[in-house]
Amino acid sequence: DETGNAATIATDLLAQAEHDVRTRVGLVTTDRKLAEDVLKEVERQLEDLPTAPVAGLAWNDYGEITVVEDEETMIDYADYIATEHLQIHTRDPQATA
Repeated sequence: DETGNAATIATDLLAQAEHDVRTRVGLVTTDRKLAEDVLKEVERQLEDLPTAPVAGLAWNDYGEITVVEDEETMIDYADYIATEHLQIHTRDPQATA
């Protein structure tokens, strides 16, 4: 939700993306501004990230940011993706989990 920290989320996305050029990474959020801020932050971090050759390729080919209408849709989408690595950045992450 809108309480997420764009720099932290971008760092986590790139930390996962650096594992392999075919790593799928993504953010699903209810907040368009957060989505835009994360995208800018990913691009900024890739400028001097030592693992950018791998992480950047993974991000460009398999990265995604999805904005959904509400928290229920966000949870359903996360369940649909069934990601191996999941972080919850919401006002109340325990309740969301």
